[in-house]
Amino acid sequence: MPLNSAFTSVRLRSGLLLLTLLTSLPLQAATLSHVVMIWMKADASTSDIEAAMAHSADLTAIPGVVAVKAGPPLPSERPVVDDSFTFGVHIELQDSSVLPGYLQHPLHVEYVDRYLKGKMEKLLIYDF
Repeated sequence: MPLNSAFTSVRLRSGLLLLTLLTSLPLQAATLSHVVMIWMKADASTSDIEAAMAHSADLTAIPGVVAVKAGPPLPSERPVVDDSFTFGVHIELQDSSVLPGYLQHPLHVEYVDRYLKGKMEKLLIYDF
């Protein structure tokens, strides 16, 4: 067998092996990122802001929540970066089907009522 044919045969078998491995793996549904950008009112105290960020972790107890991360913006001089918000919360959900239940869950409602309502000036949400 010519050397070129041998390499082609090896590449073909390697490709088939990879294809077999990939098609035998279970497909995972895409998670949903629920990103909340919050601008607190000027009179919000540092402790109000810290409590809101810290207690966002309580949302991990809601069914369908994979992870929660909260924090202040990274200051930036780049004109394409909006660092004007007070803090952001990123909630990773199992998939988009759990979003309605998450939004109506008593822990979510309590978090919004206790830490955000009346204390925030603006809120933007991005789901993808």
